[in-house]
Amino acid sequence: MRLRFSIDDGFSMDMRILDLLEKYRFADKAVFYIATENPQIWLLSDDSIREISRRAEVGSHTLHHEVLTRLTPDEQWGEIMGGILALEAIIGKKPEKFAPPRGWYNDQVIESAKKCGVSEFRTMKQGCIIDQAGSFVQPISVHFHPDHYKDYFTLFPLANTNGGYFHLTCHSWEIQRFDLWEEYEEMLKFIKDRYEN
Repeated sequence: MRLRFSIDDGFSMDMRILDLLEKYRFADKAVFYIATENPQIWLLSDDSIREISRRAEVGSHTLHHEVLTRLTPDEQWGEIMGGILALEAIIGKKPEKFAPPRGWYNDQVIESAKKCGVSEFRTMKQGCIIDQAGSFVQPISVHFHPDHYKDYFTLFPLANTNGGYFHLTCHSWEIQRFDLWEEYEEMLKFIKDRYEN
């Protein structure tokens, strides 16, 4: 089974997520998608981004967390490449993976990401438990959000027993806003107790 975790936006509470993932030995399966100049949230410091890159993987989430489908192809390229270059300047290596802000994308956004040289394009399309290894566009299984995070109770066992794919994504600012820290850790324990490598 292929197990993945992703954390979006680059909010300062991402460090708490990283600590929890390490506690349950999942940090090596995590990608933190960071927008380095996101004006909407309290961002991680450069030192924190470097710390994440030492303990997990860092992916790009554009420069300013712009909705890419509202931009021209040139503007899309600028946002995606700008985010990649900003992260590379901080962590000393080019991030290989990319996720569009809010999960909004179309064929042109995919083409813009390809032109920027990313190896993987993670979407917010939920419900996938079939392994898409090798595919450029990667869906998720569950978004850890109050409206549907409990879907992991059903989807994780299905993916696990069939040798499939389980990819859980979250935003630490949502976990903080809705006070779901206990539930997030319970979910990690649930997965750890049942995960079959």
